[in-house]
Amino acid sequence: MQRDEILHQLEGIIKPYLPGDSADPILLSEDADLVLQLGVSSMHMIDIILEIEEDFNIEFSSSDTYNMSRVGDVVDLIQQKTKSTTQAEGN
Repeated sequence: MQRDEILHQLEGIIKPYLPGDSADPILLSEDADLVLQLGVSSMHMIDIILEIEEDFNIEFSSSDTYNMSRVGDVVDLIQQKTKSTTQAEGN
C-alpha cells in the first residue's frame, strides 16, 4: 500500500477524534503531533489504534504505540506492519 493511500485512510480514522479546528486538512500533515498539535486525548489514542488495527488488519505491540507521536510515525508503522503481513502471507 502506498504512503499517500495510508495517509488518506488514516485521516478518515483520526478526524472524528479531533477537537474543533484540528480537523483542518493542513494540520493533518505527516509532521503533525497527534497529542500536542492535534489535541488527541490519550483515551482517543486507544480508539484510534484499535480502529487502525481493524481497518488495516494489523496488530501493534505496546512498544509500537510508544512510537506513535506524529501522523508520519503512524504511517511508517502501518507500512511496516502491512509489508510484514503481506510477506508472511506470501510464504
